[in-house]
Amino acid sequence: MKEETGILKLAFAGIVIAVICGLLISITDTITAPYIAKNERKVTENSIMSVYPNTAKYVEFALEGKTLKKADSKTGKKIPRIFASYDKDGKLSGLAIPTSGPSFASDGLKILYAYNPEKECVTGFKVLKSTETKGFGDRILDPKETAFQKSFDCLDAKLNPEKTGLARIIETVLHGKKVNSSQIDGLAGATVTSKALGAMINKSAQELLPIVAANNATLKEGNK
Repeated sequence: MKEETGILKLAFAGIVIAVICGLLISITDTITAPYIAKNERKVTENSIMSVYPNTAKYVEFALEGKTLKKADSKTGKKIPRIFASYDKDGKLSGLAIPTSGPSFASDGLKILYAYNPEKECVTGFKVLKSTETKGFGDRILDPKETAFQKSFDCLDAKLNPEKTGLARIIETVLHGKKVNSSQIDGLAGATVTSKALGAMINKSAQELLPIVAANNATLKEGNK
């Protein structure tokens, strides 16, 4: 009997501890969530300004089915976003599109890439979040990797005649093997990371750029 009582006490104590831990985690999440969201928004804003230095204003659009609508306080947080940059004259400078995916030894690579609708090309990217190995995976950020960085002068992202996807896939090739404008010149010694980046951009572009084209008028008038 004493043994059973002891077991019951231990079980009860475990339940109490679990409940307390759950409450503490919930309270911590509630307190820190606004600060995390504010920090993430600041990182996004800085990244937009980095890929579009002439930004006077940017507008956040939400993807609802095949339609892009201006996001507001009622827009669900999990609905995909596209950020439209406008210059001081109110002209659309380009789009900043977030995407994410796994990379070298991690699942924490999140980027924002710049897309020019007029030229139909990707003109740069910024890393929003990365858990890549220091000095290896983070070489995608190194300005000394000139061949890799030059791939983003105007990375071809033209749509096919049906406007249902890209005319040519965006892919990362081995360093020095780039033969067309839709290819990214890979990083020697960091092939996996640079290939992951190319795959992420290709997947996002295949899915979103046809929608961008269909909503081009909305985006151009979005600053009004």
